[in-house]
Amino acid sequence: MPLLTEQFNDRNENTGLPHYKIITVGEEGDGGIDTYFPVRINIQNRDRARDNRIDDIQIYRKYNDPGPSAHGSTKAGLTSYWHGTDGQWDGGPSYFYASDVAQTYRRTLGAVEQWSGTVDDQIFLLRGGGYQYEVRCTNFFNVTIYYEETQLYRRGADGRTWFAVPRTESEINRLVPLGPDSSQSFYQASEWNNTRR
Repeated sequence: MPLLTEQFNDRNENTGLPHYKIITVGEEGDGGIDTYFPVRINIQNRDRARDNRIDDIQIYRKYNDPGPSAHGSTKAGLTSYWHGTDGQWDGGPSYFYASDVAQTYRRTLGAVEQWSGTVDDQIFLLRGGGYQYEVRCTNFFNVTIYYEETQLYRRGADGRTWFAVPRTESEINRLVPLGPDSSQSFYQASEWNNTRR
């Protein structure tokens, strides 16, 4: 029986990451099968002014989990495990890296962004069209999926603005494939030019 909330796992699941959500990015026939949508993971119960807590995030799917029917019965498998902290707002340590990323049949995880000091959350670009993913975390979290370009933050001092932007498959394929090497697994927002003045 779940404790406190449906986000807790049962004893047959990964007890190191007890909080989880099943999400579906887009839906069958929406035209998003070749688009990667920003999925924002906002970890709760964090005091960003003082908290340097390390969090783990796992995003995975079995190859035959729900997804676009156009991709047959062996749609796409994903295993990814992420580790890091945003630390103190613009002053503390900030790092976020993948210890494991493996994909089968199709690329479903396109890139990852972390915008320290402005948008203090991780943003994963996940393939749409109805793909289902399981997200697990060491702490309570919320998930927001952006289906169109959306302003996330505007800094008053200089008017600089950050956006979550869906990306096409051709844009994603121009990036080096994700891998366990942190230089290949984490793309800053500047890679996409998601900031504007």
